[in-house]
Amino acid sequence: MTTWVSNSIVVLLVAGGIWLARRLARNRFWRESAIELWRRRRLAIVVLAVFVFVALLDSISWVVGARGGD
Repeated sequence: MTTWVSNSIVVLLVAGGIWLARRLARNRFWRESAIELWRRRRLAIVVLAVFVFVALLDSISWVVGARGGD
């Protein structure tokens, strides 16, 4: 798979996650549940967010100019 396809998939996943979070934030039930979850399990959410962030960075294909022997 070429790098632009892989990177496009990552961008679409991030955009979909942002769209879903915004949509759920408008719903009172999900908003109050998220607030309660943040209040009770803050450390777990932070650890999960760091894990997802690192996984997303790992998914992006960085293309750096390579020299002939590399």
